[in-house]
Amino acid sequence: MRFLEQTKAIFQLPNVIVVYSTDIVQLSRSLEGVYGSHFSGRAYLERFYDKRIELQRIMPLDYLEFKGLRVNRGHPFIDIIGELLDYKNASCRALNRLFDQIRSIFEFIYISPFYSYRTAEVFPKFALLPVLIVLSYYEPEQWYEVKCGRSFSCVYNLASHSERFINQLDSSIIEINESTSDESLISEKSRRAFVEGVCALIYIGKLNDPRVEAVNKGSFLFANTFADVFFTLRVQD
Repeated sequence: MRFLEQTKAIFQLPNVIVVYSTDIVQLSRSLEGVYGSHFSGRAYLERFYDKRIELQRIMPLDYLEFKGLRVNRGHPFIDIIGELLDYKNASCRALNRLFDQIRSIFEFIYISPFYSYRTAEVFPKFALLPVLIVLSYYEPEQWYEVKCGRSFSCVYNLASHSERFINQLDSSIIEINESTSDESLISEKSRRAFVEGVCALIYIGKLNDPRVEAVNKGSFLFANTFADVFFTLRVQD
């Protein structure tokens, strides 16, 4: 802003056209942070241009793919993280910061062997991990509560904004309740209970926890659930 104030006289010179690029939304918010919520940052910035051209918003997965992520569209991990980053209106700055983390974790789970194609058994790493990555970036205090085993409600609160997550979740609920009719299984309550049960299994690890008993039925196993990646959201070298 200091630069614009100091050079704005140039804008009035004949035959001089000044072209500059900025994130007007972030800049206006910064001004409002300095001068108070009553200050209209957008109106103030209009003093510095005669015409404005807005770039089309970039889709998170398109940007991550451009940076080099193997975007395997159709894989639940990729679809879920794309939907949640879109829901959060992720900026390019945020995507740059998340890129290495997303790439390393996706490559880790993509090449790691797993011995079941049942949706429920791969639910933690294919559906839950992408939610935790987004949660840890945008809601770090809530993520701290999750990994300490104190509260898990925020996980479903965020995950519910991904249609692909809900599809994976519903399939998992049906798989572990094979003897019950499908219509009676799916509800907001059962969805939330399943997610909290999986989180309790990962972050508390007590098999006699009622939340865990509700989801850890019969031969239902969470392979590699207790791996460090669920606590650090990083892949160790």
